[in-house]
Amino acid sequence: MTKQANLRLQAAAALTALAGIITLSSTLLAIAHRHNVRIVVADAHLTVIAGLSLIYLASLLRRGKHNAWLISLPVFLYLLIRNFEHFVVDLDARERRLPAILNLAVPLAALILLALSRNYFTVRSEIRSFGIASRRAVIVLVVAFLYGIFGFALMDDRDFHQELSFSDAAHYTVDQLDLTTSRQIVPYTHRAQLFLDSLGTVSLLSVAYVGASLFAPIRFRLRHSRRDLADAAVLVKKHSLTSEDFFKLWPRDKAYLFSPDRQAVIAYRVVHGVALAVGDPIGPRAQIKPLLQAFLEYCRLNDWSPAFIHTDKTYLKLYELSGLSVQKIGEEALIDIANFNHQVARNKYFRHINNKFSKQNYRCETLEPPHSQAVLDRLKLISQQWLAIPGRAERGLMMGSFSEAYLQATRIMVLYDAAGQIQAFLNQVPSYKPGEANYDLLRQSSQAPTNANDFLMINFMRRLGDDGYRRLNMGLSPLSGLDPKASAERSGTDSLLHLVYVGADRFYSFQGLAKFKSKYEPAWADRYIVYRGGLPGFSRTMTALLRAMKI
Repeated sequence: MTKQANLRLQAAAALTALAGIITLSSTLLAIAHRHNVRIVVADAHLTVIAGLSLIYLASLLRRGKHNAWLISLPVFLYLLIRNFEHFVVDLDARERRLPAILNLAVPLAALILLALSRNYFTVRSEIRSFGIASRRAVIVLVVAFLYGIFGFALMDDRDFHQELSFSDAAHYTVDQLDLTTSRQIVPYTHRAQLFLDSLGTVSLLSVAYVGASLFAPIRFRLRHSRRDLADAAVLVKKHSLTSEDFFKLWPRDKAYLFSPDRQAVIAYRVVHGVALAVGDPIGPRAQIKPLLQAFLEYCRLNDWSPAFIHTDKTYLKLYELSGLSVQKIGEEALIDIANFNHQVARNKYFRHINNKFSKQNYRCETLEPPHSQAVLDRLKLISQQWLAIPGRAERGLMMGSFSEAYLQATRIMVLYDAAGQIQAFLNQVPSYKPGEANYDLLRQSSQAPTNANDFLMINFMRRLGDDGYRRLNMGLSPLSGLDPKASAERSGTDSLLHLVYVGADRFYSFQGLAKFKSKYEPAWADRYIVYRGGLPGFSRTMTALLRAMKI
């Protein structure tokens, strides 16, 4: 969005909010102080509703909502006609002072600015959801109408001390907001009062339900063609920055936004109005900035909050120049395979594990796809036993969950016991960064000895070395490296995340995961989440991310 467009939106929203405040204030003052003038109840209520609506619409106009622009126009037209008539007919020359003039001038100025700025209000709303919500609201209103008619019919003379015909009951039911008559029905019993309160509440809630649905963000519908997935795979293979880029393609729960020439791409998924881009954009460096701007504009038009999950330092400056905030979210463990095989694996800890399992005739083997059904069935049982441990669950978005289709696409290293039974496994995911390997699932059975995973990793890195890999990416250790004592300038978000890291081990072993990876003496690389909207935006992004990862 250009600076001029943003200024127009802010100005229109401010004038609209001011018009709403002036409308409410003038109406309340008229009710409170003008006892000598007959106030029409319907007019007062409609004017109050118009004022409240403008204050609500102002927050949506600020975001460039097209539906808010459409609805604001008739509201302002109503106020202008109503205020002009009041100015000319009800007020004499002495009363036509500043408040009365403002009642006309501010709505008129706001209406003119909205008309001149119509091309800037382009943010879409979920019309399909609105249609569903409207139909549901009609059902609620019909039920409320029938509820009112039968309620009045059942209570009439006992609770309201008058006989009520069908037309009277219908009239009083429709008149919950006093929009059609000034004649009040008086409740003489407690249950009559409760009935009127409940009828008014149901009516108001149904109207509010429609109003809220009218401005809902565009609902994300996962649609990508075979061409999108194929083109994204080509770009990932050609321009991959990390072995984690495989998760731009798997699981297949992402959509893709391409540059006009389809030479750069962003993989994303939208959850609760947050567009979660997986890692950094992929493509030639010269195309990243225009693609990022296109993605931000696409999010704005759909009323989504943009976010980039698990980015490295490559484009941090570009994100910040684009108005986004950057927050370190943890560190990724990168193992020098040659150093591990020739140095680290020979230390006392790993020598002990290697000797222990070798003496018990445990062995590891690499299985290439396709895998037999017998192997997959055994791995499924191991996975189920691993998941049965409290605190463990399948994850999505940037991790794979157990499925036969997933495992059939990957190489698997398994751990056999002396009897030839598989007791643990890991799957090596495809990596498109030269020299860097990665794995995803690392699971062991309930019968596997302690340190089975370590023995599996020792053999895995030995095999990777034989295959010519230089580095193993062990993945993210969430929230690690956020010690507030490391710098006096750390943000409040850093401090908050550090408290979570220290105190949330009963829910998820952040420290245990970092400790497990530290044994392999990795190099630690910072990883970030990029988002918009300060601390509330960060909280919203994290909530969406946790929801997206949940299977």
